[in-house]
Amino acid sequence: MLILGLAMLPAASAAGAAWGDTKLDIANWKDILPEAEFAKAVEESAKLLGEYTKSAGSLNINAKKAEGEAYDLVVFAEVVRRGAAGDNAELAKKANAVRQASQALAAAIEAKNLDEVKKQVTFLNSFKKMPPEGDAGADADLGAVVPIKVLMKQVQENNKKLVEYKRLSAAKFAERGKPDEIASTAHRMAALSVAITAHVPDKDLPKDKTKKDWLAATDGVRKATLELATAAKAKNQSGVKAAIGRMDNACTKCHDDFRVETN
Repeated sequence: MLILGLAMLPAASAAGAAWGDTKLDIANWKDILPEAEFAKAVEESAKLLGEYTKSAGSLNINAKKAEGEAYDLVVFAEVVRRGAAGDNAELAKKANAVRQASQALAAAIEAKNLDEVKKQVTFLNSFKKMPPEGDAGADADLGAVVPIKVLMKQVQENNKKLVEYKRLSAAKFAERGKPDEIASTAHRMAALSVAITAHVPDKDLPKDKTKKDWLAATDGVRKATLELATAAKAKNQSGVKAAIGRMDNACTKCHDDFRVETN
């Protein structure tokens, strides 16, 4: 099993990406995180965030976890906003509102501003009843908006879950809700892969490696996780295991190709 982390990144990228993700060439934005999966992710994250930030003490203890959830929502909302742009104005507006709230939440968590944190968490908890107000917003540069340290920790957590699913017995896999759970995790990993793509380094690349190698690796992760989601929805356990293997191979290749030790 691959354990992802900052070690896979050149130092220049660890400090912040200079290559904006507005240049991403992705044709299947809608497939990465469908509307129903987005709604589920917002609901689950908002619930966790409420627990993590119910008091100043809770916020202090759970700041890193809360920060991870907030930045996950930034990524998810941006992916959905782009997928909805042009043909689903209401969803695009709601996704933009979630993105803005999640960015404000992440900043408030870092500042330990409990009042602002609670305000944004309350807003996110209202997602189901949220009116499609405002506008769809402009493309956000996920490479600049989402810190690489936080992103890689979230990727690691999702990777761990997905690899654990590969070990499920047939009976466990067939349990009610398990295939849906696997599909949801896969879609979220696919969305996070978009943010990894946005962090492609523009200098200090390993010898004989290029941006295209980075993009190919992250594209491989995204393709495998979407195949995984499809197999899970079809309750195809062998297909799930095969897709997890492909995802792990793509992650390992990226890790091997771009591994640079950091202090």
